[in-house]
Amino acid sequence: MINIIVATHGPLAEAFIESAALIFGKQDNVKAIGLFEGDNIDTFKKKVIDTIQDTNNADGTLILTDILGGSPSNVAAFSLVELKDTRIECLAGLNLPIFIEALANREFLSVDKLINHLIETGKNSVVNIKEELNKRQ
Repeated sequence: MINIIVATHGPLAEAFIESAALIFGKQDNVKAIGLFEGDNIDTFKKKVIDTIQDTNNADGTLILTDILGGSPSNVAAFSLVELKDTRIECLAGLNLPIFIEALANREFLSVDKLINHLIETGKNSVVNIKEELNKRQ
């Protein structure tokens, strides 16, 4: 089973996990790491690296971050370089449909296939509801 690390600004990481638990129940091998105002970026880097090393297994680790170019995704990118011999993938732009799909498919897909599936999920999960309703009339 692929391990998942959710790294975001503030309490968002924990909120994703709590929200998904309403659908899937409590999940093993899912960790939240929030970067809060006043946090030291080096301490945050160490927390991310340590979490990867503590949880990584043969199936790999998927890091999900909130904003491309934000500190959590930059630290995730740093970890990809720092731990280049570790099976890690990272996806920025997390939303709840992506997270739910990650949880639902992490036992069945390789980390490489999972990330491609999540990108497609993300593309399909942003919808103009009014436009969709108008199509049905």
